[in-house]
Amino acid sequence: MSVAAKLDSPPHKFADATDDGRLRPEELRRVVSIHYYGRSGSLFLQSLLDNHPELLMIPGTYMTGFYRFWEMFGQLPAIKMMAAFITNYDVLFDARSPIPVFHVGANAGISLGFDAMGDGQDHTLGVDQGVFIECLLAHVVRVCSDANTEKISRRYFLQAVHVAYAEALGREIPSKDPVLVLQTHNPYFEEVEALYEDFGEGIKFLHCLREPVQTLGSWYAHWWEVCTGTNPKGAPQQLQLAGASMARGIDRAKPIFAQYAHHFPNESRSRDIIAWAIENTRGVRLEDLHVHPRETLERVIAWLGIEWNDSLLHSTFDGFPWQFRTTGGVTVKGFQTTTISKKHHRFIPVLDRLRLQLLFADAYETWGYSIHPLLTWRPLAIISLVFWIMPFRMETEMWRRQDWRLSKTVFEVLSSNVVVHLKVFRRWLVDLRRKPSIIQLLD
Repeated sequence: MSVAAKLDSPPHKFADATDDGRLRPEELRRVVSIHYYGRSGSLFLQSLLDNHPELLMIPGTYMTGFYRFWEMFGQLPAIKMMAAFITNYDVLFDARSPIPVFHVGANAGISLGFDAMGDGQDHTLGVDQGVFIECLLAHVVRVCSDANTEKISRRYFLQAVHVAYAEALGREIPSKDPVLVLQTHNPYFEEVEALYEDFGEGIKFLHCLREPVQTLGSWYAHWWEVCTGTNPKGAPQQLQLAGASMARGIDRAKPIFAQYAHHFPNESRSRDIIAWAIENTRGVRLEDLHVHPRETLERVIAWLGIEWNDSLLHSTFDGFPWQFRTTGGVTVKGFQTTTISKKHHRFIPVLDRLRLQLLFADAYETWGYSIHPLLTWRPLAIISLVFWIMPFRMETEMWRRQDWRLSKTVFEVLSSNVVVHLKVFRRWLVDLRRKPSIIQLLD
């Protein structure tokens, strides 16, 4: 049966919206938005929250582009908009689906390993499409007297999608005030602006953090594989990769709204929102999740205002154990130290590591990572300018891959070097002067 035919059929299994014990979408008022700091394990953190009875989520990064989907289809009548959602989010029903997902791309489920779930890696994630449609439609018709002509609100539809997904999984939802977990992933203002419009001060931002130079090395190594591989689509330009890695390390150490503060430094409303966001933003270290999982996760749930459940000690999606691929192609699962012990010496030798630690000194201090006290001494940063003009190995590795037979290569390499060093150091100087807030760790 086609999607349109299914939507034309009246719902029956959950048609009575007054069924005792059934969660209503609008009751999802509390939201935690998860974000990464480089390649810092935000998906691993999400997987630990997966099966908690007071939390609702859709696995992985599937929903990161929901607001882009809404920009395209949100003005349609509810039934047509639902049909567009079912078509564009086919991956919800079969993780092997090649249909591109908004802001994620094609083969989204396969890239996350959701086609090889469980201890035997023989299970593919996905809920029954017919049951999901039935559940979602029941929630839609409850608020639309005529779903063929009326529109539905963005907030309600997002809530309804999550409730319907949980129902299609067969999950019991005992809480009447569960927390909606969103893997928003990207720590950009434009990614959370609409989320803030929809949920206001019901949102909390949870960032998964990692030792700054380690996460920079991991992000660079990942995109090195893509840039130098057979299919570099979507990757940064090779000569911009080093600069992008360093700039991200500076910017994303700040709460998302604090990053945005530089655009509207004198607006009182802006300052109020930034202050609220700083108060409602916290970070958790990937290293602590792996080495001290119970203590770390107890702090997470206390901040979220929910009770402990032993499901937190299992890395799953939709209740199935999850394995993930690290940079370099190693597959790992659960709590381990493989990912947090990599030093990426190929791209970050000792001198470069010291220079980068100097660049990220504020984050090292705030997050409690080990750093030599001299590297936190501000005058040293000025003195170190003489070393700053030296290229990083991240740059020279990419330079070696350029075609030096082309006359434009020398100009492109030199100009990229200047741009990288000026832009990154300018960011550092701005932060030195304005002293923006750094993401605070959970108490």
